[in-house]
Amino acid sequence: MAVRRRQRRGPGGGRALLGAVLWCVWWRAAAERVRYAIPEELGRGSLVGPLARDLGLSADELPARRLQVASAGKKQMNYFTVNEENGNLYVNERLDREEMCGESATCSVSFEVLVHNPLNVFHVEVAIEDVNDNSPSFSNAALDLDIGEWTPPGARFPLEMAQDADVGSNSLLTYQLTSNPSFSLAIKESPDGSNQPELVLERALDREKQSSFELVLTALDAGDPVRSGTIKIRVNVTDANDNPPVFGEDRYRVRLREDSAPGSRVLNVSASDADTGNNAHITYGFGKMPAKVLQKFMMDAESGMITLKEALDFEDTRSYTLLVEARDGGGLMAQCKVVVEVLDVNDNAPEITILSLSSPVPEDAPFYLVLALALLSALLVLSVALLVLARLRRAGPPAVLRCLGAQRFSVAGAAFPADFCEGTLPYSYNLCVAAPARAVPEAAWPPPPPAVPILSAEELLGGDSCEKPSPNSSAVVGEPPAASDSAQVQNSNDRPSSAGFGDPCEHCDC
Repeated sequence: MAVRRRQRRGPGGGRALLGAVLWCVWWRAAAERVRYAIPEELGRGSLVGPLARDLGLSADELPARRLQVASAGKKQMNYFTVNEENGNLYVNERLDREEMCGESATCSVSFEVLVHNPLNVFHVEVAIEDVNDNSPSFSNAALDLDIGEWTPPGARFPLEMAQDADVGSNSLLTYQLTSNPSFSLAIKESPDGSNQPELVLERALDREKQSSFELVLTALDAGDPVRSGTIKIRVNVTDANDNPPVFGEDRYRVRLREDSAPGSRVLNVSASDADTGNNAHITYGFGKMPAKVLQKFMMDAESGMITLKEALDFEDTRSYTLLVEARDGGGLMAQCKVVVEVLDVNDNAPEITILSLSSPVPEDAPFYLVLALALLSALLVLSVALLVLARLRRAGPPAVLRCLGAQRFSVAGAAFPADFCEGTLPYSYNLCVAAPARAVPEAAWPPPPPAVPILSAEELLGGDSCEKPSPNSSAVVGEPPAASDSAQVQNSNDRPSSAGFGDPCEHCDC
């Protein structure tokens, strides 16, 4: 019957039995939870608790049951260790609660312990209790406060809150202030439960009697023993800022050469303030100006010295207007303007561009401009005269002078008048042939013109006329005619010579 029952169970009955065993083990492990509490900062090897005894294991069972920490591979394994001989739990390394849990209100370390033969798993939790090992501290060693002498009594000034890395009662802070009849301390509770210290003015201040105070604020925690931290409070009594800065002039003018090097001093402006202390401390700066101006100049905030930042160019900009501001410690401000005139320097080569030959000159033009124009005109006239003289010298004396009887310009031969083929002159005209030229001294000026070919009157009239010359002409170039030294030819026109013109050959050898 028993065998049959075992056969009826089959594989399903074995799984149920295994599940029941595992559930029993888990329930036992969950029920047998061991808790310890130790303070932080315990040294290595410090006893946490008798783990084997608390698990119900005797000293005789320990070698066979093999008690050990099961959190292998986790950081908690490094915090604690179990002695296999006595079964006690010890600290394996220093425990710093602030490093492990930060500002958390609670801090604990959980891990499992294994017991073999038979196998049991136990859950162990070690709570790390805070120790008052941190003192309250301030971020700065001193705090400066400026309080005006016009401030009424009862005014409050918030002070810096201290910080404590501990938690619980070890971080509860209270404050104390050194005794002073002019000030007292008040505590304002913040919504998060922290305490905000405030400095209260008890009576009006008089800067002329006492211009500063030095107080000490102390922060204390609620630990045992009590730890504390301090900060110095320096109160500076300031004067009432009822006077703005004043410049000596509203507008300054300065001249600066365009070749001034960057860094050159332009002007040192100065303003005064009738107040004292911080209200009389003046700082200087530029107001709102175009970026082009700000690129050229810079100012020292303390001295008011304006210096050149970049090179100037007269051809680009001939003047700059700077807006200067003076501001005191209380925020009052004054303004003035500085006009910088750029002086031209001969740094460009001349360029001549002739736009017109005539340029009117006003009667009030500078004296050097009139002289320059007069000199230029004289040079132009002289150049034209020399050019005409050179042309005349190359061309020789005109035929009209020879016709009118100027003997020094006459030569033997015929003189050629202009071409009258168009018939623009009177119907009657005379043609003169000059007598042979006289001997001219070697030093005579101008030199005699070249020899002119001697032609007969008919050839003279018909040579360059509108009709072509006859090929049967018997005139020989260069030989004088058979007639006398001079000949007169009259036009065969029906009309006689016009009266009143006189004889054109009156002054020549006709």
